[in-house]
Amino acid sequence: FIGHLQTNKVKNVVPYAALIQSIDSEHLLKAVNDYAARIGKVQDILLEVFVASETTKQGLSEAEAVDLAERIQQYQNVRLRGVMAMATFTDDMDRVRREFSNAASIAAKVAAAAGIENLEISMGMTSDYEVAVQCGSTMVRIGTAIFGAR
Repeated sequence: FIGHLQTNKVKNVVPYAALIQSIDSEHLLKAVNDYAARIGKVQDILLEVFVASETTKQGLSEAEAVDLAERIQQYQNVRLRGVMAMATFTDDMDRVRREFSNAASIAAKVAAAAGIENLEISMGMTSDYEVAVQCGSTMVRIGTAIFGAR
């Protein structure tokens, strides 16, 4: 699942999602964990980190992401697989590169805090995936390239 997830919609997503890429608060993390426990599932998740300059983007700060990663073991029904980030929607690839580099740096800190090797880094969409891969992305979201514009 990719996209902003409201806590009241968790029950509609957790039974079907292999991976939720947009955990952007501890409140949402707890809701996902609790619902996954109710249905006997361990839900794979990515922490969404905020690196863009757009106020329309969601995500945890670096400090919040590291703090949650340090305490992730207290949530028995979620499994932290990595981080997700979205860069500013712009043609300025230098700016995008800085934001993705920042996300990769945060990902390394999250991995260390949680004791995770081979952390997934989901960043890069159709317009900027090449820069994302250069900055360490292990997962790109290129729906527009595959399916066309909405």
